[in-house]
Amino acid sequence: MPYRLTRAEQETVITRSADEKEWTVYTCDPAVKRRLAKVTRAIGVSPSIVDQYGVEVRLPLSCVKFQSTQRLSAEERERRREQGRRLAAAQRARGRGL
Repeated sequence: MPYRLTRAEQETVITRSADEKEWTVYTCDPAVKRRLAKVTRAIGVSPSIVDQYGVEVRLPLSCVKFQSTQRLSAEERERRREQGRRLAAAQRARGRGL
């Protein structure tokens, strides 16, 4: 039976040198592999298998974004929650053909 990686061993490493025009992403996390597969299909890039657990892909700089978390007021959180409820109700109504 093949060895299964523990959750702690299922790493994702994103690297880039200052002189490079793309990110190198290595992962052996199954969830990240699935997400990377969708991204690579969308942009026409092929991941390469590195070993029995991991894949590596080179992504354009525009594919990786760093941003800070938003701090929302209680009022804004409730407004967005209500907006989500209305959107979900509209989608359900469309799905029923109403």
